[in-house]
Amino acid sequence: MLFAGDISAGRTEWFWHFNQLFFEFLESKKLNPKHIQPSGKDSSGYGVRNLFGYEVSFNLNNLLIANPKTEKCILFTTFFDLRQLRGGLKNLPINNIEAVYSGHYDEKIIKRDWPEIIPKIKPWYFRPWRTNSAYKENCYNPKNDNIYFRGLMIPGVRNLLDHLSKSNIKGINIQSSKSKNYHEELTSSRLAFSMSGIRDMCNRDIEYWLTGMPFIRPRFTSKLLINIPDDTYIPIDWEPNYNALTPIPKNIELLSQHIIEKYQSVRKDYNYLNKISRNGYNFYKSNFTMDLMIKNTFNLLLKSNII
Repeated sequence: MLFAGDISAGRTEWFWHFNQLFFEFLESKKLNPKHIQPSGKDSSGYGVRNLFGYEVSFNLNNLLIANPKTEKCILFTTFFDLRQLRGGLKNLPINNIEAVYSGHYDEKIIKRDWPEIIPKIKPWYFRPWRTNSAYKENCYNPKNDNIYFRGLMIPGVRNLLDHLSKSNIKGINIQSSKSKNYHEELTSSRLAFSMSGIRDMCNRDIEYWLTGMPFIRPRFTSKLLINIPDDTYIPIDWEPNYNALTPIPKNIELLSQHIIEKYQSVRKDYNYLNKISRNGYNFYKSNFTMDLMIKNTFNLLLKSNII
């Protein structure tokens, strides 16, 4: 088995650590994985690996597993840009790829950005930013009735943040900035807020479930390997516009109004929010721990007949 992906035992980027642990798991199964190291870098700075006579390059948030006998492979990815990924894999004939498991599975974006892969692309997992053990689990400890958000402003995609932060409504502590006391401010708030990042799914969503934070967000447009129950967060229905890099609200004012109304209706309903907190954390423990993701990813390999 050939293993093409960046590896790190550190607690920095989640995918590097996942690759490290998954490699060790495959070794424990006596599958003798061979780590394919990059032989150089492409113009984007990504590692170039020689595979079946081709020079293949891709972003760090990817793992390619290949069978050297059949020259078939499977890609696991949480990289957001299918067009760039498609370009890096252009030297690997699509017939070599048995399946692409993506953490950014949105049918409309796939159809727009890489239609040829539609028969082979399937939902996978999304992940926190850093490896799971870098976070404190189940630590929801509200001391105020605020709704809280800190994060980057992404023009176009996150214009909603400006609208919410300027609402001048008591308790709405939503800002497109950083905070030195982020974790304490987050877990002491009654609710959190989340929304799309570069794509619909954001690492913040997984981190909220991990910490047990109940959160309001526009309903997910993307799919995962497992369904996301409505009682693990507080979804707001909205109408997306796909004319941008990622879905953006067609009507920011209306969505903002619905988010504020929902916040005001639940902020004092402590029993309900505690239930959402428990459901979200249990959802994380049932699906997103590193051990579970490794085992379930291995099962996908078994079903694919790659190994």
